[in-house]
Amino acid sequence: MGKPNFACQGEFDGLCGQYAVINSLTECGTLRSWEDQEKVFKIGLSCAKSKMAIYDGAYLSDIKKLLSALPKQMLDGLSVEYPFSSKGGDGIPRKLKSDEYVEQLSNILNERKVVCAMIGIKRESDDWSEHWIVVKGKGRFFEFIDSINQHRRSRKKKHLTSLGIAHRRDGQEETDDWRIVYPRDVVLFRRKAT
Repeated sequence: MGKPNFACQGEFDGLCGQYAVINSLTECGTLRSWEDQEKVFKIGLSCAKSKMAIYDGAYLSDIKKLLSALPKQMLDGLSVEYPFSSKGGDGIPRKLKSDEYVEQLSNILNERKVVCAMIGIKRESDDWSEHWIVVKGKGRFFEFIDSINQHRRSRKKKHLTSLGIAHRRDGQEETDDWRIVYPRDVVLFRRKAT
């Protein structure tokens, strides 16, 4: 048995949703210290439905529960929206094609008051790996903030449906083919009008 690689978030846990909330609020400027980030993490652990949620990950309902449990100052000046929830305001279920979703998400992310969004993505190579990632609109590009490889990546909008997030393992670059999984799994962070 050889020396193991350094472990990254996600190898032993399903806490990417909590990290995505932390990274989103940090990007929004409402978490101003490591202590603020740790507080959100602990609140997220206390909101988990069961201990298995730590391994199985968070669904949109879990993210909503975590965001509603946060102290008000951690969301100060922000509105949290779910633009692709399964039902619109009129109660009619929404079903979007992938290209329609990408176009609508592109337009939303480039609106002036939108800071970032969390999106649910899925690895194409297996049926069970789902992941939360933070995305920002930057003109013709999307910028991704990921808790797994802990740095930012930019992609042209036309490549949004296949993220191809690269990382290094054993000194070699590997690419995971992540794809957007569910249009309804979008949490949008927008600055409130002042």
